[in-house]
Amino acid sequence: MIALALTGLVMTLGISLWVFSWQTFDEETSVMQNLDDEWVLYHALMQDLTLATQTYANGSLLTVVLSDGEVARYGLSPTSHLILRTLNGKGEVTVSADVNDLNWQVVNHLLHVTIDYNDKREPYEASFALTPNAIGY
Repeated sequence: MIALALTGLVMTLGISLWVFSWQTFDEETSVMQNLDDEWVLYHALMQDLTLATQTYANGSLLTVVLSDGEVARYGLSPTSHLILRTLNGKGEVTVSADVNDLNWQVVNHLLHVTIDYNDKREPYEASFALTPNAIGY
């Protein structure tokens, strides 16, 4: 009888530990996916802004004219909730997902972006310094 009670206690503790570790793993995976998502957007922006000769911001659309004459555009697709990057109006690459709202502004040689995600994250806000020849309004 004592052996049966101890076995039940060990099994209960084992299952509880397994459920707890699985929930923790799911939460950590979600956080890592969010960080990865923001990193893709940041990396694409940094690459384009480094080569920018002109930058135009208009609410949810950002246009960056690159030094080789190509034009990169970042915009929000309201139907799919994705931030998409196009190059010369061709192709679309997803640089961020689960986006509810997006706002780009150029103020005093700074590009400001505010991203409101669909999940419970705080809105993401960032500013990027622009070179004087990359400013356009």
